Amino acid sequence: MDRSIRRIFLLAVLFMALGLAVWIPAASAADPISGLWKEVSTPKHENSYVVFSQDAGLLFVTCYWEFEGTPIVWHGVGSSWANQVEYAYKSTKIRSGWDPVGKHELTLSPDGKTLSGTWKNTRGESGPLKFIKIK
Repeated sequence: MDRSIRRIFLLAVLFMALGLAVWIPAASAADPISGLWKEVSTPKHENSYVVFSQDAGLLFVTCYWEFEGTPIVWHGVGSSWANQVEYAYKSTKIRSGWDPVGKHELTLSPDGKTLSGTWKNTRGESGPLKFIKIK
């Protein structure tokens, strides 16, 4: 094999090995967001559970909760980076008169057990939001 071709081949193999060494630990690192969470922002939100799932850089969210006995269901799509989570949501089952569309901006606690931040809807209403990880 020509010396320059051999050098190029060895450099290519080296770069691929380095790439795999960096990629494999990152791909297998534990995902601190995906799982089952319980909303604990207010006692008025009964049976409030949220499922987060990350796939290919996207964050998918779905939620079921009850307000004074009325079932509320919403879903959302967004992203997460470092300890930040952000997604837009849309309610598919909601109380009459409520705004069905909004956004959540959350921060993951250092121990990975709490997501807290704010909700905001398209009417400009907002408030605190807090989830604790169950599984």
